[in-house]
Amino acid sequence: MFAAADPSGAQDFKVIDVGTGRQIFADSRRWTGFQSVAVENGALHIRYTRAVNGPCSIVKDGSACWARLVQSGAIPREMAQSPPSVQACTAACRRGKSPAPAIAPSIIFYDIDLTLDAAGNVQVNSHGAVQCEPMP
Repeated sequence: MFAAADPSGAQDFKVIDVGTGRQIFADSRRWTGFQSVAVENGALHIRYTRAVNGPCSIVKDGSACWARLVQSGAIPREMAQSPPSVQACTAACRRGKSPAPAIAPSIIFYDIDLTLDAAGNVQVNSHGAVQCEPMP
């Protein structure tokens, strides 16, 4: 696994097959890192908080921003009906250190359970509440 540092929000990472050098999976996570990485029943199981650097602000643009994220594919369609609370995002902005938190683009995050088996099959299960914070 290789991860990149991004001071403005989500951190990209990749899972590479050591035998072939082929990329098996790529995504982005919240700066807090991985919750766990383990081999379970012969498959790699990774638990993490997925993060998406949004091009818009949930606080400023509300449901229009969420719709844009879903339409672009940044948020899976099955999560379209689970937008983060504007009130919770506003509270996160107040706690954030962004110079203009109310208009700063939002970082959207939610928990993921990822399973990669030896045959290269990938299973992604998202769960928990969708949250946001302003980009620094």
